[in-house]
Amino acid sequence: MSFAILAAALGALFGGIIADKMGRKPAIIFSDMLLIVGPAILWGTSTIKYLFIGRLITGLGVGLSIMASNVFLAESSPINVRGAVVATYQIMIAVGIVASYAAGLIINSWNWMLGLSLIPALI
Repeated sequence: MSFAILAAALGALFGGIIADKMGRKPAIIFSDMLLIVGPAILWGTSTIKYLFIGRLITGLGVGLSIMASNVFLAESSPINVRGAVVATYQIMIAVGIVASYAAGLIINSWNWMLGLSLIPALI
């Protein structure tokens, strides 16, 4: 199992607690900061130590983001479209995963491939 997957599981495990303590929006903003810092480290390094640190930060950000965003969307969307909103969010996560695999096939530099994840986080 990948180190980043374990970090994401840890982020999701504590994501509910963080979202309850900080609030939904601040938790999402905090997770976005993690999703900017982690890939920036991955993009700019070539040492194994910083690769692990970048993967840890990115994994924590992904886990927290998935937990806090789902709760925020479920709480803030109208009842008649709540299921569609949350389902669309989950589908877009799957589309993003497929797009990242496609980018990995096209781009031969792992630094650039990991650095591309900065684009959605910055937007």
